[in-house]
Amino acid sequence: MNTSSRKLRQFGKPLLIMLLAATFGWFVQAIGVVAVLFISVLVKRFGKFEAHLAATTFTVVAVLFALAPHSQFKVDGGFPETALSIACIWITIAIAKERDSAEEVIRRSEKELREAIDTVPAMVCIALPDGSVVSISRRWIEYAGLSPTGLNWQAAVHPDDLERHFAAFLKCSAAGVPFEDEVRLRRADGEFRWFVVAAEPFRDKQGRILKWYGIGTDIEDRKRAEEELRAAEHEARELLERVPALISLRTAAGIAYTNQRIHNYIGVGQEELRGAGWQKYIHPEDRERTLANQTRSTEEVEPMDHLYRLRGADGAYRWFRTIAEPYPSADGKSYCWYGVATDIDELYRSRELLRERELQLNLLTENLPAVLFKAALDGSIVYINQKGIEYCGRTAEDLQQKGWTDLIHPDDFEETSNLCNRLLTENVGYDTVNRFIGADGQYRWFHTSVAAYRDDTGKTIAFHGIMLDTTDQKAAELALQESEQQMQRMMDTVPSILWSVAPDGRTVFINKKARDYIGLTVDQIQDWGWIQVIHPEEREYVVQEFKKALASGSSFGIEHRTRRADGIYRWHICRGEPLRDEDGQIVQWFGLDIDIDERKRTEDHLRETRDKLARASRVATVAELSASIAHELNQPLTAVMANAQASRRWLSNSPPNFNEAMTSIERVLRDGRVADERMQHIRALFKQQPLRKKHAWPSQIIREAIRFVQEDANRTEIPIDVQIAGNLPPIVVEQIQIQEVLINLISNGIEAMESRARPPRLMIRATLVNESELLIEVIDNGSGLKDTQSIFDAFVTTKEKGMGIGLAVSRSIVEAHDGQLWAENNPDYGAKFSVKLPCGARRVPRLES
Repeated sequence: MNTSSRKLRQFGKPLLIMLLAATFGWFVQAIGVVAVLFISVLVKRFGKFEAHLAATTFTVVAVLFALAPHSQFKVDGGFPETALSIACIWITIAIAKERDSAEEVIRRSEKELREAIDTVPAMVCIALPDGSVVSISRRWIEYAGLSPTGLNWQAAVHPDDLERHFAAFLKCSAAGVPFEDEVRLRRADGEFRWFVVAAEPFRDKQGRILKWYGIGTDIEDRKRAEEELRAAEHEARELLERVPALISLRTAAGIAYTNQRIHNYIGVGQEELRGAGWQKYIHPEDRERTLANQTRSTEEVEPMDHLYRLRGADGAYRWFRTIAEPYPSADGKSYCWYGVATDIDELYRSRELLRERELQLNLLTENLPAVLFKAALDGSIVYINQKGIEYCGRTAEDLQQKGWTDLIHPDDFEETSNLCNRLLTENVGYDTVNRFIGADGQYRWFHTSVAAYRDDTGKTIAFHGIMLDTTDQKAAELALQESEQQMQRMMDTVPSILWSVAPDGRTVFINKKARDYIGLTVDQIQDWGWIQVIHPEEREYVVQEFKKALASGSSFGIEHRTRRADGIYRWHICRGEPLRDEDGQIVQWFGLDIDIDERKRTEDHLRETRDKLARASRVATVAELSASIAHELNQPLTAVMANAQASRRWLSNSPPNFNEAMTSIERVLRDGRVADERMQHIRALFKQQPLRKKHAWPSQIIREAIRFVQEDANRTEIPIDVQIAGNLPPIVVEQIQIQEVLINLISNGIEAMESRARPPRLMIRATLVNESELLIEVIDNGSGLKDTQSIFDAFVTTKEKGMGIGLAVSRSIVEAHDGQLWAENNPDYGAKFSVKLPCGARRVPRLES
């Protein structure tokens, strides 16, 4: 059934066309135009085969009917009409055939173009000059999900790019120039990706733009790469700006780039450093060398590693190390140098300091007064300093070839060899004293110390040693030993007990005298065994004092009785002193026991004698006291007698002179009161009563004392020069006592000038020493003093009839007033006695004579 249907469809259409063509051919004279239209429809509807089949059938039928005689089936019409119809039909077929060929070519071209557009690895679109899209490629359709005609293409453009993108296209379309723009296009899943859209105009022969052919290329990866590149560039620039170094780019013309750290350090901008501008900031001493290295690096296209000093913004120069590497340009015809300058100022200065220290260490090792050497693991000498070379006369190479063991003294060879073998086998250092022969053939003592030198892992890699010449020290030790032996002999022969104990009190040493005296050895008196020889009455006291001294570390001295070997106790004084180290710690006690038994007996005898003298002294004291009282009362009583005699003379005159007699009587009464006051003072002195001080004027006290002295007729002839500074402040004193002092000093001065060839001259001067002290000086031109100190002692006098009491009493009076009394000899003649007393408010000085 199906086969029959297919055959019917396969052969039915041609038969139907032939039938219709025959029918039209029959009626061609009547419907020729309709036949032409029919054939045209067939060509248009079915194709060239059907059109040729219909035209052939039509031509055959029309010719047959045109040539056939008239019959009942013949339609009216002539042959010309038939020929014209047949010609029109075939012309129509020819035209249609040519048209179909052209359309076929166009369709084929369009198909090929479509296939080419769809296979291009980009999104292609065709648009009109107004921007409307007429066609898009399959990739566009698949990417954006648009229709093949590109309808509503604006929805695929990112909203932020649409207005700018469309305006740019219209501008290029109006100008007729190619169009290119980067825009974000939405993918079917809603993601936007970057595309670069480029379009070229298609023109007709007159140059009018008919269409625009555009292509969109996905540049999302490129965009991201650009973003990453920009980020990387930003990070690189940040790195260049933040890296703790000075970074620069140099070309053959000079500096082209410098990072911010350079600007911060030098204190100028990049423009000032470009080219050769940076050179003026190099230290003048380093500039020529730096530029020479840079020139050589540029000419030979080689790296540069250079040290120089660069001036900072503060004007200070610091050391920098610049390392620059050359890199070729893109064309390979030129080079640029990327440089990194690192601040190495501290490192450089440390290196210079280290170099200086190494030099000093080298000088030290070569000039050290000791032999320094280094030995390999097999014991061979690999280094020896100059001191060692000079001593043994061999260099390190000589010692490696000849060895060194032959330099050891034969008596020290075995011990030294054993120590060296142990050093090499067990890496155990040693410290010894031995003798080595020198280049002069003489042996000298050396203190040798050798130790193993190890690396960080503890592995021994060499041996280091030092040898100190101790020949002089050895000689000193021998001398010291001899001195110690002599000291031992001397201590054993000293006629006293010598001992030494440790800080804990343990006996360390006693000399032979001590051993012979107590009859015990050192071992027998150990652990405080010496206590047994102390007298029982002093034993507890001695132990207590000795322990106290050990605890406090202070010196001590104890008197006690020590038992002799024969059992007799004799008095000794034991003295001990601690010996301390540099830190003040006691390392030992040394002591001496001296026999004072005879002295003790003498002291007992002296004590008895002293008791006897004390009794005699008490008797003498009464006599001294009487003499003192007589001295105190002598002067006022003498004045009483003189005034009483004068009163009698005045009354015995004829007629009697009552006025003068009354004056003399008043003086007698006055001097009697003075004697009474002095007795009261003496009584107060014995009762230790306080002084009754009151304000008194210095000038009044001085003049009253002078008047009292001049009442003696024998002393009126001595001139007295009085110089008292005017307006002196008052002094708080017991006036009678100070007058007594001045009377005593004036009287002594007058007596010192008696029986002298020089005219006597006595001066009394009163001045202020400062705001609070008054100085009174009594100066004579007598014979002077032999001793200015002892004259103030009691019972010391220079007068034949003197008692030696006056100056002693005078000094005690002045000192009781918080003053001072002293004596001194004048440069030429005589002596000067000075009295210094405290005074009141300061007055303006004015000198009176």
